[in-house]
Amino acid sequence: MAKKQSSYPLPHRQRPTSVRFKATESGRPPPVPKRTRRGQNIAAYLIAIGVAVGIIWVKFWDQIDINPRMNMVAGKPCDNRVLLRGDYFPANTWINVYYMMLNNQASVAPVPTGLLPEGSILTDRNGSFAMIVEPFSKPEMAYFQGIKFAAQVATDKTMVELPLSLIKEPSSTPSLEAIESPRMVRVDLPPMFDPSSSTPISNTGHWSATFYADTDMHVPLPAQQELSYLWFPDGLVSEAPENLQLSPFSHSARFERIESFLEPVNLKLMLSVDDGAQVYVDDILILNEKRPGTLRTKFASIPLRAGPHTFRVDYFQNGGAAALCFGWRENYEGWVARYYRSPNLNDSPDIKRDEGSIILDWPDTPPPDMAFPSHGYSASWDRDVTIKGEYELRLEAEGFARVYVDGMLVPALNRWESSNPAPTTQVCQLSNGPHHITVQYRNTGGPARIKFDYQLRDETKLPTTHAPVTCS
Repeated sequence: MAKKQSSYPLPHRQRPTSVRFKATESGRPPPVPKRTRRGQNIAAYLIAIGVAVGIIWVKFWDQIDINPRMNMVAGKPCDNRVLLRGDYFPANTWINVYYMMLNNQASVAPVPTGLLPEGSILTDRNGSFAMIVEPFSKPEMAYFQGIKFAAQVATDKTMVELPLSLIKEPSSTPSLEAIESPRMVRVDLPPMFDPSSSTPISNTGHWSATFYADTDMHVPLPAQQELSYLWFPDGLVSEAPENLQLSPFSHSARFERIESFLEPVNLKLMLSVDDGAQVYVDDILILNEKRPGTLRTKFASIPLRAGPHTFRVDYFQNGGAAALCFGWRENYEGWVARYYRSPNLNDSPDIKRDEGSIILDWPDTPPPDMAFPSHGYSASWDRDVTIKGEYELRLEAEGFARVYVDGMLVPALNRWESSNPAPTTQVCQLSNGPHHITVQYRNTGGPARIKFDYQLRDETKLPTTHAPVTCS
């Protein structure tokens, strides 16, 4: 006889199991074995470490030294400039640049020991920088074989040497010689001075040359010559007309030229000479190297008004080696200052020159050499700077003045409609990279005074009311 089925529910252990997990007496999933749980914890720990490392790597990627490199690009004849370019440095970081003279066995000057500071520059967000240097303007450069450059991260001890060094070869044309260096890429560049492949700085008009048989220009020779530029690495003997037959030991020459400028300019004159020379502009002596000596390079800056100007170079040779190189370029190392005869910066400026600082103080009238009216004139100063952080901009003026940063007017430094002689300071938060600063001034009567400068914020001197504002 069949057993009668009970109407009571099945015992808990005989209930049907779930399709997802096997039920326990408490109705919860079975416990995970300790070995499996330990593996899961290790895996989670490793994943967390990987994520953290990834975040740190991304955040500080731009600050990681990624195989820094430098190279050098040559300038034009008589220019004496070289462009240093650095890549793959840490981004937004100050780089210190150094140079070292390369020894010449026949040198008569002491050899510098170690590296000498050339300057500092801030890299961009890609870790690159560019700096203009003038190797042949270094002291006693004529006594050394060449010059080598190096760069160093300001917060690091690692030094990156330039794979290219400027070598003064025994031949007439110094060139850039590539050398191998660890972690560097070899780059071959054309000679620095090569008139056949580069245009001279003075590339308009012509020089008229008159030659003399003595060193004091008392005995003129019959022939004259027209020249495109003054570049004689071996002296005048090989360049003068053949029928003159200049003596390689004793001669002189006068070079004259008229150059017209469409607007005022600030020129930097460059003279390399052996033995001696004098440079005149509008019959005013600017560079005076009228003395025997070895090859040397001299510079001078001069502002010129728009219009024609006369340049003259008197050169002499008195035995031994001979060389002459003269040229100019428009140059502004500080503030580009423009002065106008009108009170509202109208028309073209009457004077344009390079000024190291903005300090103008005319108690009565402008200087006589400017030939300006007693009132009703204006001026502006422009400059490109590479800075980052909170900077104090300080303006003090008698007259009307205002300040722009990257084309944006700084409200606290706007006195264009009402004059206020009291000094005013504004703290600007500047992003990393290049910035353009413009200062404008006008005078309608009375004394003319203006002073402007900028520097990193000093929190110990400025009250808390000087909160920084975004100026770029």
